[in-house]
Amino acid sequence: MKFGVCLQTQNGFDVERFVQAEDHGGAQTSDGVDDRIYAEELRFGDLIEPLGFDSIWVTEHHFSTYTMIPDPLQMLTYFAARTERVDLATMVIVLPWHNPVRVAEQLAMLQHMAGPNRQIMAGFGRGAGRREYGGIGADMTKTRQLFDESVHVVRGLLDNERFSFQGEQFQVPNIAMRPESPNLSVRPRPHDGKALTDNFYMAWGSPESMPIAARLGLKPLIIPQRAIGNYEAELQQYNALRAEAGYQPTNPMVHLHCQCVETEAEAQDRIQQEVIYNRNAAVNYEFMGDHFKKLPGYESYAARREARTTAQAAGPSTTLTGIEGPADGSAGLLDWSLTGTPDKIIKAIEYISNWVHPNHMNAVFKYAEMTYEQAEKSLKLFAKEVLPAVHEMKVLDPIAGDGA
Repeated sequence: MKFGVCLQTQNGFDVERFVQAEDHGGAQTSDGVDDRIYAEELRFGDLIEPLGFDSIWVTEHHFSTYTMIPDPLQMLTYFAARTERVDLATMVIVLPWHNPVRVAEQLAMLQHMAGPNRQIMAGFGRGAGRREYGGIGADMTKTRQLFDESVHVVRGLLDNERFSFQGEQFQVPNIAMRPESPNLSVRPRPHDGKALTDNFYMAWGSPESMPIAARLGLKPLIIPQRAIGNYEAELQQYNALRAEAGYQPTNPMVHLHCQCVETEAEAQDRIQQEVIYNRNAAVNYEFMGDHFKKLPGYESYAARREARTTAQAAGPSTTLTGIEGPADGSAGLLDWSLTGTPDKIIKAIEYISNWVHPNHMNAVFKYAEMTYEQAEKSLKLFAKEVLPAVHEMKVLDPIAGDGA
């Protein structure tokens, strides 16, 4: 099985100041922390290929300290020039924030710059940040329509030399402006358009995303938001819907958090980083706001608001890995977190693999309020003690769809 590293450039050190300035309208001034975080992240990214990992994944977020990569394809282009072997992937491009024609062009360019011997995996998503939608000026009430049409446009332009699409949200080309040219060609053409479109993923956080991904032929990218046992049934339904749409069953990609440490005592100390990360995510997504109730396609976010309130009142779990959870896979979100010694992390990855059958995983190693030194030590220990065992793990067959 393959294993990659996700870069997020999180500035967890500046969250409180950011929130205070936003809530009170104060003037935000740079204190140089973003400079340090970015320099460290780029240096961290240079470790990934030499240590033997298989891929580099980058996120997209805007306007907050949560993660600071507003252009994932730009960052991947940077690493394409600095590496020779690793695959390159987005986690994710939020399609409603982009013109899909430009996304297709950028993916074609990246494939040329990366060369013919490695994969470009394009993860897409709908996004759930109200701040981000407002800052970009996209309509958050139309995320499903924007997403669906964007996938059709990007795929059509990469799979076909000439392509046209007349949807409610996008017209490619705009016939009213150029009636004599009824179709469009992306140049340069990708050297292998099918290799790109066969590696389209969709971020699978909310249950609402699953049928969308299946019917559009997108592979699932699991970003855990529920106990692991929930995903087995969802993957069965996903592959059944995928078959109805004419696509073969497929394995998911799984995204995780990782803190690989030498002792159990150190692992217990590091659990606090998960609590900090969840706080930062809540700031970015405004999970406790009531605006999700008014947004179509975000029903699960609204439903989880009360659950989050209850969970916060109960306090954080101290479970370190999925192997310590119950046999029915109903343990909490921290059971997805690879926080522990190398032996425990290997067993946790085996546990996750047995539940959801991934063919590729990735993890973020530097997040929350970790120092660069902590993250580098964790990454190198994982590469030495865990990665060889993961590379030996057999990829299980995709979970069969309902009725198969």
